[in-house]
Order: sequence, then structure tokens, then C-alpha cells
Amino acid sequence: SKPRTPPDEVKTGDALLIQMTGDQLTYPLYNDQEMIAGSGDNCDIQISNDKRISERHVALTLASTNLIVIDLDSEEGTFIDGDRI
Repeated sequence: SKPRTPPDEVKTGDALLIQMTGDQLTYPLYNDQEMIAGSGDNCDIQISNDKRISERHVALTLASTNLIVIDLDSEEGTFIDGDRI
């Protein structure tokens, strides 16, 4: 699937993920829906302009007001505020 484009309005309780490197892209995150980010063509969020990103790098799930981030055994790792998760 191709990266998703944001709807005209984001439902209450949902959030937006904004990719700030390269072209700025916005992806809607819906409660309890897992999204996969990586360099692969089948990722919900495609990040192809960074060689450190694995094909299936990280899973993101919005749970109410919390963002659950799970590294998918990426080669370079996943970091939040400088800490490897």
C-alpha cells in the first residue's frame, strides 16, 4: 500500500504523525490501529530517504493519548529522546 494521506478532518481522539525530514508528510494515526514505518514499499509510512531505516523498522499504535512504539528488530535501532528502545 502507498503512504496514507491525511483526511480533511481528523476525528476527535486521533493524532497526526508528521515526518520532518526530507519532504514533510503527514500521516493520520487512529486509535488502536497499528501502522508500520520503514523503507519497504508495503509500509504504511514509507521513509526511503534515510539509509538507517530498515525495510520494516518500527510499529506505531495510538492507544488513547499514548503512542506505543515497537522496534521491529531494525538494524540501526529505534530511539526516543536519544534512548534506544
